This record gives sequence, C-alpha cells and structure tokens, in this order.
Amino acid sequence: MTFGIISHLDDSTTFELFRSKRVPKENILHINFISNLVNTLNSGDMVYVVNVNRFFTVAQFLGFG
Repeated sequence: MTFGIISHLDDSTTFELFRSKRVPKENILHINFISNLVNTLNSGDMVYVVNVNRFFTVAQFLGFG
C-alpha cells in the first residue's frame, strides 16, 4: 500500500503531489497519527513525506525509519 504523511505545514499542493503518486485519500495521515501507521505497515509499503521537517523531533524521524 501507499501512504502519505502530512502536518500543519502542508497545503493543497502536498495533496496534489500525493495524488500524483496514487496515494488514496484515506491513506494520507497527519503526523499525529504516525504510531497508527507504524502498526499497519507491511513489507513493500511505501510512505511519502514532503520533507523530514514534518516530524516533530529527530527521535521521531529515527524511530519511524
């Protein structure tokens, strides 16, 4: 499956980018719900993030990676 991560920094341009990557609307998640995403990821899934500054901390980014 394909997912996208957004934050308060994103706007409609981000949604258009994700749509061009064929990310279903229901698979675009706010960064606050990243723990839910981590629990559902499987091998081969793809996650798009416009910029790493969408993560709140370096620790959160490293934990996700």
